[in-house]
Amino acid sequence: MKEFINKWQSRPPEIRTLLNPAFCGLLLYTSMKEYKKLNKKDISITLLFLILPLILNIGLRDIIASNKNKNLIFIVNSNKNKFHNFDYIFNYYTEYTYEAIYFLYFNQHIKIVDNKLVITSKNNKFNDDYFNKYIKDISNLIKILSKVKSESTIYSTLGVSHES
Repeated sequence: MKEFINKWQSRPPEIRTLLNPAFCGLLLYTSMKEYKKLNKKDISITLLFLILPLILNIGLRDIIASNKNKNLIFIVNSNKNKFHNFDYIFNYYTEYTYEAIYFLYFNQHIKIVDNKLVITSKNNKFNDDYFNKYIKDISNLIKILSKVKSESTIYSTLGVSHES
């Protein structure tokens, strides 16, 4: 844990502020809630790793928000110029996703059961316009991802290799 804290503290202040584990964890926690509400089951860990790159990248988040009723394949094919380097974006956010999951786990907001992350706390009320925008965008993203039946289809559509 000390190594994690030292690594985090050595980052530039902008990164520590924007990509801190508490904020990213809140985004993942909200995604888990939305997924469970829509699908009546817990989100897989592999799907959870797509949340931060698709929500924190403003260009991709705006595309998703403006195409919330479309399917993922249509969205990606219609915006190839924005998704062409998604593999790079995905890899960039992977470390922050791990940190956010660890934050949620060590603070006992989630547990891992059968390769799924399960919410253990019910702290879920937010009254903040800034964060409410993220909640709306996360809800749209979860709806789009839920329309695709296979996680491997989602990953291949986004151009993320299994080695990432």
